[in-house]
Amino acid sequence: MPKLFESYDVIGKVKEEFNLPNAIVTAGEGDNAAAAIGTGTVRNGDCNISLGTSGTIFIAQDNFFVDKNNSLHSFAHANGRYHLMGCILSAASCNKWWTALYYFLRRQRKTNSRILQDERNRDCIMIHNN
Repeated sequence: MPKLFESYDVIGKVKEEFNLPNAIVTAGEGDNAAAAIGTGTVRNGDCNISLGTSGTIFIAQDNFFVDKNNSLHSFAHANGRYHLMGCILSAASCNKWWTALYYFLRRQRKTNSRILQDERNRDCIMIHNN
């Protein structure tokens, strides 16, 4: 039987030829948990929303949690803690709706929408109706 590892266990380093001196190799994690590490969604309450073929909301948690409405599910996070996650199909189709709404409001001059930055310097679109 091969040796088993937790998904967050470090099992190696990236070869020097790739010029990533601090990069490590872990045993493995799911795609959303790996993406959450990459986006810094690792502290309790941090949230990452991904829109594509599916739509995922990913919320980092320090402790295992059961949603009483069963709309979010608990999983092991790639950092050794836990996360809540909910998914739907065809999530990026909402971008078509959002774009149509945004440009409709701009044409009607009913908004002075602008791009702002939150406390972690991430871009956010704010819509303010006049």
